[in-house]
Amino acid sequence: MEIYIEPIMQKKKLFIFGAGHIGKAIATIASKMDFEIFVIDERTKEIDNLNLEGIDKLPVNHNKIIPNLPFDESSFILIVTHDHDIDREILGLCLKKPFSYLGMIGSKRKIEITRKMFISSKTATKKELDKVDMPMGIDIKAQGPYEIAISIIAKLIEVKNKNL
Repeated sequence: MEIYIEPIMQKKKLFIFGAGHIGKAIATIASKMDFEIFVIDERTKEIDNLNLEGIDKLPVNHNKIIPNLPFDESSFILIVTHDHDIDREILGLCLKKPFSYLGMIGSKRKIEITRKMFISSKTATKKELDKVDMPMGIDIKAQGPYEIAISIIAKLIEVKNKNL
């Protein structure tokens, strides 16, 4: 008699901060993959417009929820909110959390300003910031929310599969 035991793999957690056009596009594509997905945005209208099954929608302020989220070394954290200041707040709060991937969307200028702000205020070291993918995704000259989402998902796949 032969017995085959298949290990049960726990889904990797994907935290998407921002339920706007890009956050929604990322969640839509990622919902077809093997992620446990959490979309966090205090704008209830945006969260309510996210009509995807199997996604945990958290209509709450990031400052209140981040200390209680189940981050671990296999967590993927994406920052795609509607406001640069909110993006930076979330980044500052998530930098010290365990993660497999942490990325923030933004222009080269936004990223440069963020790096300078974090280093000068001692919010983060250069070494900590180097662990953050910003601007996140793979540079494929993406245009529009779904192309941007695909560039980000491609990066997640690369990170997820790097040790296979």
